[in-house]
Amino acid sequence: MSTHVDEDECRHSNGQCAYCVNTAGSFACSRETGFQLDDDGFTCKDYNECERSNGGCSHGCVNTLGSYACECPNTHYKEVDNKTCHDINECAGDHGCQRNCIDENGSYFCTCDDGEVLHVDGKHCDANINECALEDHGCEKNCKDTLGSFVCECDEDEFLALNGKNCSNIDECALEDHGCEKNCTDTNGSYRCECDFGEFLDDDGKHCDRE
Repeated sequence: MSTHVDEDECRHSNGQCAYCVNTAGSFACSRETGFQLDDDGFTCKDYNECERSNGGCSHGCVNTLGSYACECPNTHYKEVDNKTCHDINECAGDHGCQRNCIDENGSYFCTCDDGEVLHVDGKHCDANINECALEDHGCEKNCKDTLGSFVCECDEDEFLALNGKNCSNIDECALEDHGCEKNCTDTNGSYRCECDFGEFLDDDGKHCDRE
């Protein structure tokens, strides 16, 4: 009885495969991890793991020959699974805020206590200055102090000019709803209705009657 000895085809030029696996009576071309068989069934080409579910990376995925790597932004750190990125709490380190540090995704910002304003450097705090107590605030009428600044305000029936300082009278007579039956005369901060010669103004201050 003869015994058949399997020939290892992979011993001869690797079976023309990039990666050869011997089988009983034959052989098969296979692939290594990170590669896939090309259409010819013999050669291997790189498999882009990043094209499938971003390689499981929570943020950036970089394909490499036969493998891939997950990358995190500079403001994040990578977990032990080498896939998940978490925000770095900058407030836990040397943030430089004089008072309060507020962490946010990928960054942080400083805040001050009540009655203080944040300095232009974004780090330190200054006591609020009441600009309205200064002589050079420039408001024509009323000055209202705000935290770190001030605003000018006008009397009722006036509007603030574009320069944010001066006030102008509202011409109520130019409005369609002044209600005067005949003539409307604008006054500073208000208006009055007037009638034609030979008429007198009714008690409602709007309509005209003849004597």
